[in-house]
Amino acid sequence: MHISLKPHWDAWVERRERVMNIATDITEDELLFQPSEGEWSIKDVVQHLQTVDYGFAISAQKRMPGMAEKDPVGPESEKALTMLSERLRSLTPIDAPAAVNPSMMEEKVSLAQLKERWMRNGVLWVQIIGDLSEEVLDRPLIRHPRTGYLTADQGLRWLSAHYDNHLAQIEDNRRVYAERQR
Repeated sequence: MHISLKPHWDAWVERRERVMNIATDITEDELLFQPSEGEWSIKDVVQHLQTVDYGFAISAQKRMPGMAEKDPVGPESEKALTMLSERLRSLTPIDAPAAVNPSMMEEKVSLAQLKERWMRNGVLWVQIIGDLSEEVLDRPLIRHPRTGYLTADQGLRWLSAHYDNHLAQIEDNRRVYAERQR
């Protein structure tokens, strides 16, 4: 892994671990609790995060063989990334499900299946980031539907911001769940 990616990689890995530790350490009732109709449970959030991680990993794997021939990502991608990160911070937990493709959440899987997929995604990303040479760090690794092409650095920063948004959602769910148990 290139040294310039390490801080962003470490931040994203830390957030991934926090999400899975929470999902593993709580009761099944809390895992499946929905604060209100239409809001995601913590399990739904975990499923969404693993689906997004996997989608971007597959996209990156497809893009890697020809990356060196691609033009570098321009400065507009950094502006788009900043705007998207600000939008993520402004979403409330109620807004978040509406901001994504609802069909991503149609498949209902067990927590054990989610953990298995979570591990697979981690392995995919270790391979992707480990295989990037310094010569392609300014090239497009992933394509976000709202920002366009992002470099590995930008992609990792976006994934971390995405996790931050959903970690806040998880904490809100846990707070509401605890209040209703009193």
